[in-house]
Amino acid sequence: MSTLSRRTFLRGAAGALIALPWLEAFGTRTLSAGEPLHGPRCFVFHFVPNGYAPGAWFPSGNALELMGSLRPLEPHKQDVNVFKNLTNTAWQLKPGSENHTAASCALLTGRPAIGDQDPPRTNCKGDGISLDMLIAQSHGGATPLKNLYLSTSNNPSLSWGGSGQGMQYDKNTGNMLNRVFGEQTDEQELLRRVERHRSVLDALDDDYTSLQSKLGYEDRMRLESHLESIRGVEKRLAIARQCSNPGEGIIRGTQDIRHGQHPEVLEIMMDLTVLALQCDITRVATLAFRYAGGGRSYFPWIDGLGGPEDREAQTQADYQAYEHHELTHALGNEEKRARVASIIEWYVAHTAYLVQALKNVQEGDKTLYDRTVVMQGSEHGQNHSASNLPMLLFSGGGSWGGGKYVNLPEATPHNRLLVRVMNEFGIEGDVFGDARACDGGALAF
Repeated sequence: MSTLSRRTFLRGAAGALIALPWLEAFGTRTLSAGEPLHGPRCFVFHFVPNGYAPGAWFPSGNALELMGSLRPLEPHKQDVNVFKNLTNTAWQLKPGSENHTAASCALLTGRPAIGDQDPPRTNCKGDGISLDMLIAQSHGGATPLKNLYLSTSNNPSLSWGGSGQGMQYDKNTGNMLNRVFGEQTDEQELLRRVERHRSVLDALDDDYTSLQSKLGYEDRMRLESHLESIRGVEKRLAIARQCSNPGEGIIRGTQDIRHGQHPEVLEIMMDLTVLALQCDITRVATLAFRYAGGGRSYFPWIDGLGGPEDREAQTQADYQAYEHHELTHALGNEEKRARVASIIEWYVAHTAYLVQALKNVQEGDKTLYDRTVVMQGSEHGQNHSASNLPMLLFSGGGSWGGGKYVNLPEATPHNRLLVRVMNEFGIEGDVFGDARACDGGALAF
């Protein structure tokens, strides 16, 4: 059996470069200190906006209990860590910044936002590098993409390369595909093929036949599974695009989300992320289906959240009854609180989907999950409170284990959790972000 280069690609239709997953044919790897056997560590952050619903997140006792919005994580109970009393201290360090954008800017930078804090508050920016970008810069190696930042939002506020340096993101799935399959891809041809239910894999014949002759049985099975994953993404894209106007892309901004036409978009984003990680196209991904705060954020595919079909003709009462952000300001109302819990549960179900997808990628006697740190978080707790950030951290590629309910002292700065993750990637230090929010250093749990 021949030894292949880790950067071997198959060329598909529309100029797509199909990267390969981990194969035994790559031969013995030279390991860096602390590096897993089958590949470098990866990091994925999944952003869930607007906090949580009281009574549907934190366990009622001292043991880990996956209730309410956390129920979809039951199959992964021994993997997940749930934290109580984490506070977005960095957000609070700047008076007058009580808005979602500023809180989001502080979430991964650990620093108070800079810029205009007054309405419309779109000028808030992160003040310093975010955790995902720090890991990407220190751990990204020679990957084609340092960070895969996928979002449907026009208001990116999570990933920052430095003070005021917002990172490029993709809200059009054609661009997402283009980035994963290679910058030489003819994006329009790629999407036309998807719409015609054809595949970028249609043109693989000669390359694929040649590669197969160099692979053993297990590698051939891994490769075929990888290609089936790509076909699966394409099929879902084809279905989603039937709901949108021809030529405008699967996501044209918030309007498609507002009309509930694309509930599958987040799953597609996660599938693309898994493909990119397993092929070492990137080692860091940041996913944000929606930005935090007010806007037309509806989830009509969730039971009880349909509301009027014509969103353009909605009344103010409809808006307050079904729009995500508005609902979070009415948590004293039992019915509206239950709707918020259902929305967050939908997000958490996708985190569970991501974890399972990572576990499904076999790499020798390990899986892609075994070398991936998965984190989920929100910019605040409930109703603009910096307290009790609903943060999840999975065991995966971390040394902290899982299955824990970590009940911390009140007002524990969430920067300390960021420091712990930073250290896990071999980046030393007791401070990440603003030192005023790092008392105690890395969080022990």
